Amino acid sequence: MPVQMQGGKTYYQVAERLHKFAEMFPKHRILSRLVHKDERSVVMEVTIVDENGQEQSRGHAEGMYGRGDKVIEKTESVACGRALAFLSPELMGSEISSADEIAAWMQHGADKQKTWFKSKQMKAKYYDGLKAAAAEDDALKARELWDEMDSDQQLEIWDDLRPSSRVRSTIKKLLEETQESTDAV
Repeated sequence: MPVQMQGGKTYYQVAERLHKFAEMFPKHRILSRLVHKDERSVVMEVTIVDENGQEQSRGHAEGMYGRGDKVIEKTESVACGRALAFLSPELMGSEISSADEIAAWMQHGADKQKTWFKSKQMKAKYYDGLKAAAAEDDALKARELWDEMDSDQQLEIWDDLRPSSRVRSTIKKLLEETQESTDAV
């Protein structure tokens, strides 16, 4: 049964899409693969092929660690739901996103409201300190600040830095440099 959200949008659960898919396309197959995995996130790709192996649809999803368990499984389900929605309007509802994806997105929004720092000043110390270390190309300062934080604080700071920002890529490079020098000892 589809889930109707505020504004009248209708979302199907991935399980519902799968049942309809099996009825509508009994000879099609669903193939999934892990596209990317690192300490922060995973990216899954799901491809739907017909009986001749010809691609009919594809969906992708990214899942972040630190937001609960079963990240790969949940991310695969989201990618599958999207691939099914792209395959047929009957599998979509009124939206491409699935009810499962919307629930995860809403939980992520609630999680984003949480902070793992005791105060805004404490968070600013690390955030501003890492930005300064990046600007000064100071690997030791970046490593020292990074190591003072626990993993939840590190994830929060990392999420706050835009993925495409120069600061984030510089911090990553500096942390990798200090890790390499530590490993060499």
